[in-house]
Amino acid sequence: MIDMIISYLSNRTVHYNDQSSKITAGVPQGGILSPFLFNITLDLLLNELTSPELNITAFADDLTVQFSCSPNPQTISSQSSKIINQIKSLSSQIGLQLAQEKCSLMISYPRSIKIDDPIIPLVSTTKILGFLINNRLSLTSHLKFISEKSLKTIHSILPLARISYGISSDVRRLIYNSVISPQILYCPTILSLLLNKSCTKKLLSIHRRFACIILKSFRSAPTNIILPLSKMPNITYRLASLNNKMIKKYPTLGSIISVPDEFPPIEEWNPLLQKIFSSSDDIHSNFPSNPDFRLVHAITGHSFLNSFMSKLKDINPNCPHCSIHKETPYHILFYCPAYRSIRARTLLVSSL
Repeated sequence: MIDMIISYLSNRTVHYNDQSSKITAGVPQGGILSPFLFNITLDLLLNELTSPELNITAFADDLTVQFSCSPNPQTISSQSSKIINQIKSLSSQIGLQLAQEKCSLMISYPRSIKIDDPIIPLVSTTKILGFLINNRLSLTSHLKFISEKSLKTIHSILPLARISYGISSDVRRLIYNSVISPQILYCPTILSLLLNKSCTKKLLSIHRRFACIILKSFRSAPTNIILPLSKMPNITYRLASLNNKMIKKYPTLGSIISVPDEFPPIEEWNPLLQKIFSSSDDIHSNFPSNPDFRLVHAITGHSFLNSFMSKLKDINPNCPHCSIHKETPYHILFYCPAYRSIRARTLLVSSL
């Protein structure tokens, strides 16, 4: 077994642009044995760093050390210097090298503390395994990051996902579930611990924006209509569901979080939506997954008809055919005389 591992790590070369160089350290990236061998080496360092005042978290080559001390600049500076020097010394003993340029120091304290000439850069925000945490232990930095990342994805697909043309709603929903949703729901346990009303509102704004894209609706369409019609689960429902799965797998994370309704309750829906559908199950079974944008516009009331467009530009909101009533979806469907014959044929076909 030892001979096999020695063979695995010996006589390795890297080739780049017709040049080759021998590798004398490290483990092959992507190798099956590589994480196991690296953990054996790193374990020696972690065992030596064990101390009551230190809380150490390691994942692959990322090491996070938490310590508490008096909020005094000199104390913080000396303590952090001591830990860094200790890690550097232990690393060199086992053949590892500390990348000090990638290290950073973050102080979590209600007041800002200034340190002159810190041994490593002092930062207000740091990224741990893809999750941004600031020195106030809030989600502000992380939500800003995922919001910008999600908006880049949204803007990249907008030319292919217009209101009246482009990829189907099913493809748009697939993009959301495979790209956007993993971004905004990354690390659900931490999100749940730090989530508040303003943070939930930020997540909902991203969620809502894509619901409009899926339904091909105007961005101004009422939230309590587009979320049920888009058949996208409530963001808090998704978050709680992911937490339940995590807690069932790792019971030490805490008590199981109650799961809210998948969609907003019926009493929160728009009156028109309540008239058309009796429940969220009714929407799932009767509303098309790839609806025509005219159907969505008729239900939301935000359409290319004059009653809505008059809010955006200076035009007459009345119906161009009868010039008395406002041109709304309800007027077109039930009252406008210009569509009387079409309405009669539609009622005849539906009765048959």
